[in-house]
Amino acid sequence: MSDKTVLPTLQPELLRLISRYGCARYDGENEVEIQHRWLLLIDGIKDYARAVLAAATPGQVEADAEFEILQDDHPVASSFGPRARAAREALHYAAQYAQDGELTIVEVTRKAITIDALKSASVSEQKGNV
Repeated sequence: MSDKTVLPTLQPELLRLISRYGCARYDGENEVEIQHRWLLLIDGIKDYARAVLAAATPGQVEADAEFEILQDDHPVASSFGPRARAAREALHYAAQYAQDGELTIVEVTRKAITIDALKSASVSEQKGNV
């Protein structure tokens, strides 16, 4: 039996997406479609990197965090990723936007909710607005 860590392999859909970028080509796609595919590619690579890190260092992977920078209650920037990196990015954005006035940094938390609970909340709101 081997003590070697088996690293995750790239998922087939990520490999297909990467292959579409083997050369700079647009195939008549508009700018939004091209950017969307690039973002999918980047997210896939980040997921792969997290999986590799998790396999190499079980129990030591830092949880993701999300921060928003608000000015006048409007989001002007956000950061997402491993907590320490996301916090550094949020502070960087805060330094950039601070010259424009007061700001607030908010950590975004997510809560899983069932479809039934979401439907119930929607119905309750509709009844309250009638």
